[in-house]
Amino acid sequence: RRFPVEVLYTAAPHADSLDAAVTAALQIHLEEAPGDVLVFLCGQDDIETVAAVLRERSRALPPSADKLLPCPLYANLPPAEQALAFAPAPAGTRKVVLATNIAESSITIDGIRYII
Repeated sequence: RRFPVEVLYTAAPHADSLDAAVTAALQIHLEEAPGDVLVFLCGQDDIETVAAVLRERSRALPPSADKLLPCPLYANLPPAEQALAFAPAPAGTRKVVLATNIAESSITIDGIRYII
């Protein structure tokens, strides 16, 4: 399948790629149209770190903002937890799937509109 793609870049390079991914995900969540987010990261440790930071920072979101649901996705994750990444997000929630780039060519997740 082919979809229209708009590529955006940061104004300046970031020294901390994990912080940049978190910042971009939160910026999309607060400023962009509905749709889930897929974030490619280097491995399980990075995925778990970003998931924890997103959960923590989402507690400080304005009450008017939709909820944010980080969904890790990596090989060692139990199948029931992996399934959460493929399930539709609950109403009023934006799902952020955190995966390694191995997922880039091997899976399709409905609802993804933004990729970091």
